[in-house]
Amino acid sequence: MKQLTDGADKKAELAARARAIPDVLTPEALAALWNCLAEAVDLHRCLQLNPARRQAASARLKEHAEKAYWIGVLRKIGFSPFCRGHNDREWVGNFDWFVRPRTHLRVLEGFYDTPSNGSWDLMRKYWGK
Repeated sequence: MKQLTDGADKKAELAARARAIPDVLTPEALAALWNCLAEAVDLHRCLQLNPARRQAASARLKEHAEKAYWIGVLRKIGFSPFCRGHNDREWVGNFDWFVRPRTHLRVLEGFYDTPSNGSWDLMRKYWGK
């Protein structure tokens, strides 16, 4: 892959690569979508689909086979500071986490969203740490 010098060029290239992935997803295609996000927001890339990763990705694709669904999940991950390491443990999402059984639902339900308007303070007040 050519070296990119401009952030806009990189975003355009990643978007084009994501659009080029077939609508009927395979585990390899799901990993390719993950890698597009990983490059865009500096997460760890999936370098190899070992048998465990392939099995987990296949299981998730049996639940939701639509490319648009997974792009929606990945978009929320990309916009989540928590998933990108901005948390008290400096934890960062990776492909193994992404293909766990509950992750996609938790992402879409807003579990990893950044609370706003003092909602963290309100939660701590009623629920503790």
